[in-house]
Amino acid sequence: MQTREPYQINEFRVTDDQGNEYTLVEYQNGTETRSLKLRRTGSSWFELADGTPVGKIDDETFKIETRDTVLRRHTA
Repeated sequence: MQTREPYQINEFRVTDDQGNEYTLVEYQNGTETRSLKLRRTGSSWFELADGTPVGKIDDETFKIETRDTVLRRHTA
């Protein structure tokens, strides 16, 4: 039986309204196939690099769930 484990699938920089920068990490559960490729299962979720949960508002905007801090993806 294969077990589903969380895998990091993306990482990028975001900024709050005060100019503070954060690293946002996207995870998704998955299983490794026999060829060692990742088979993704389920929805992805986001956390700051320190593990703080972050909700997705849209593709460019996120919100730290434990505070009312809105984060925006860098567009450079």
